[in-house]
Amino acid sequence: MNSKSKHPVPALFERLGMPSVKTCDEFTITYKDGLLEASVKRRSGKVETITQTISGKGFSQLTNFNPNEMSQTERNAMINKLYNDGRGDSQSKIAKTFGLTQSQVSRIIKNS
Repeated sequence: MNSKSKHPVPALFERLGMPSVKTCDEFTITYKDGLLEASVKRRSGKVETITQTISGKGFSQLTNFNPNEMSQTERNAMINKLYNDGRGDSQSKIAKTFGLTQSQVSRIIKNS
């Protein structure tokens, strides 16, 4: 790779419309059934996720969660609302959105 070319991972996130990925960030990229999902968890705890059709046309969704902008009580209430007694989002999906583990989400739901 020459000095002018970008590393493929930050270049991919940039192409998806996400701010640049830094070496201290954690990221995941998954692909299933024609949808690409890329998530970045920043050192600050902020989580950004983009879901997009592989062609990049027709569907694109960006979510942001910043733990510094809501209290733990507000976060837990939102988690319970999204879970909706098992009729809403899965615990794994909620965990990814909030930068938590599935077991942490399970405890939050159990203790509510």
